[in-house]
Amino acid sequence: SNVNVFFQRNGFDKIHGLGATVAGKKGGHSHNNGISIELSGKGYALGVESGRGASYWTTDHAQYNSKFPSHNTVIVNGKSTSGNAYDLLDNYPASQQNEGYFPLVTYANVYMDESTTGSDQKRLTSIIRTGSSTGYFVDIFRSKQRAGGDLKHEYFYHNQGVFADTRITDTSKVLLALQTTHELTSAGEQLAGYDYFNNEKSIYYIKDFIATFMFTVSVVNTYMKMLMNGNIGRKIYLAEGPKAGGFDFFPSSIRNLTVPVVVVKQTGEAWSRPFIGVFESYSSSEPES
Repeated sequence: SNVNVFFQRNGFDKIHGLGATVAGKKGGHSHNNGISIELSGKGYALGVESGRGASYWTTDHAQYNSKFPSHNTVIVNGKSTSGNAYDLLDNYPASQQNEGYFPLVTYANVYMDESTTGSDQKRLTSIIRTGSSTGYFVDIFRSKQRAGGDLKHEYFYHNQGVFADTRITDTSKVLLALQTTHELTSAGEQLAGYDYFNNEKSIYYIKDFIATFMFTVSVVNTYMKMLMNGNIGRKIYLAEGPKAGGFDFFPSSIRNLTVPVVVVKQTGEAWSRPFIGVFESYSSSEPES
């Protein structure tokens, strides 16, 4: 009764299975994370939650790991802190349905009242299988303040990878000219968790873009490609976040990596202009499809 989480899995192969977790909060979870997701593919947790800090009682956990900025979610006006549960609106297939359904698609559609800012938030997260070893995720996040006054909505996405090798390009794979900035901070009464990002760069960009994350284990490169729709009033940030806690079982070559973070800021509401992301995991031995 105190759990607010929805798991999707498409394929049970250790490498080719795809998994998506949609997490909220309903009592027994020491994180206020809004509607957050974690994406898994190619045998790894890729679009990761940051886990705990040094411990549950340290400042880093209180300010960052347990709050919205460390999660794959949307923050309203830099101030979202509510620990509300989400409502499951609909999903496919039904839980425990073992036959009579289309096996190549799963999804969950959820709604949350982000009460800190008086906002409606709705997220549809889907896995679409395209072959025995290929598939992709679709994520559609809508967010708006019920009384208006939307200053900004920020879509946060953290993915395992080497920060220096993270790339943001246009859809022709030409690197975007990001410039050094210092805007993801707690200035203006924003959340203290913003202060945990380093090496920030950004660009105003209203067109579709691609972010590519990569790490190497035993000479095999593992990638996550994130494609996101453009829209008016958009600014894209790339920053370096703290390493993810709780991944001690990861190979030593990536266990202590910091986590690259892409933040997409939209001026005004993000309900009629939602954030739409498509994610594909692949590797140097199994290229993108």
